[in-house]
Amino acid sequence: TSVVDRWGRAHDHENLFVVGAPTIVSSGCANGTLTFCALSLMAAEEIAKG
Repeated sequence: TSVVDRWGRAHDHENLFVVGAPTIVSSGCANGTLTFCALSLMAAEEIAKG
């Protein structure tokens, strides 16, 4: 099971968002910087929606 949903929102805490490397459960073979940037943007858009 995961700690966050697809937007990075913690399941147990409605106003807590987690973005970046901790949300990826498996390691990749390439630099994940762009992936983490995309996850951060997705979470920011969800936060802005309210």
